[in-house]
Amino acid sequence: MDYMNKIGEKVITKAGEIGLIKDVIINKDGQYIIIEFKECRKRYQLSSIKNGFLKFFDETLQKQIEDEIEEERIYAEKLAKERAEKAEQARIERELKAKEQERVEALNIRKNGNDKLNAAYKANYCSNGEDWFKSPCSKEVRELNCNSLRSDWCRTRSLCHKLCEGECKEKDVLEAFNNGELCYESNLLNTYVANAGYTKNGDPMGMSLDKDRLFVLTTLKPGLPENERIIFGAFLVKEVYPKTETTEARAVAYDEYRLALTEKEAQGLKYWKYVPADSDGKIKWTEKLVRKRTDAECVTILNDIVSIIDRRPSAAIDEKNKAHNFLNKYLSLTGYNSTNIPPKNGAL
Repeated sequence: MDYMNKIGEKVITKAGEIGLIKDVIINKDGQYIIIEFKECRKRYQLSSIKNGFLKFFDETLQKQIEDEIEEERIYAEKLAKERAEKAEQARIERELKAKEQERVEALNIRKNGNDKLNAAYKANYCSNGEDWFKSPCSKEVRELNCNSLRSDWCRTRSLCHKLCEGECKEKDVLEAFNNGELCYESNLLNTYVANAGYTKNGDPMGMSLDKDRLFVLTTLKPGLPENERIIFGAFLVKEVYPKTETTEARAVAYDEYRLALTEKEAQGLKYWKYVPADSDGKIKWTEKLVRKRTDAECVTILNDIVSIIDRRPSAAIDEKNKAHNFLNKYLSLTGYNSTNIPPKNGAL
């Protein structure tokens, strides 16, 4: 609207003051409208007409203003929608480009033989006699762990150790479990969060691991030799939280990419069938809770976990679909497919 042509038109303010437009000033300092009231003149921002502070007495003129405002609103919404759509399209393209880059990098890493980006986790054996890694250990298992040279935490520093020594009660252990403060293992298959642990001096440990890598869960029953270590589950890493001065690093799983085997199922999945012995030819796992593993090893491990789940009764169809979705996702990340899954190449 050309406001210069509206000089002399009558307007009314929100406060009910009535005046005449005496002048319209548009220059480098701004856009203003001069209104003459009965006793004085006042200067307003020209936008006062569109924001409703000033209204024309002439209903036709006021309707034109309101129509312009509505057209501008519709146009602004259209522009905002177009910008949002372009931004979303750009985001999708960036994500697709990033995923393709990850896939290519994974392929290159595998071809160069330097793909030790996944992890295997050493968990102390934890079972209540009916299920495992979801609750405090049974009395029998607790006593096994407290007397095991391999289970340093259980044997020397845990609340379960205090219970074995008569220094606390069963209810204290249950309370610590309910508060998520008992031990890593008792909640491992509830949360699918793996912690890097602390050194014997109490210093938090880190974890060299990226997201979208496989995290293999292993355990060994007290009293058995290291070559009897078994795999009881795996998850795809959604996030890795680095260590701080006071807390250790931890890996967190995607909700949709996590699998667990029963204790009976896991007996046939020996960890050392998939991974080689150390450089000295010995089968051993030192104090660190996390060890790096290759794509080739982890693809084979995950494929065998899925094969075990496939043998469950037909009623477990949802579990089977979930397992195959996980496997397909990991294959796409590593550049493998169902036709080129490597054979086992471990120490056993």
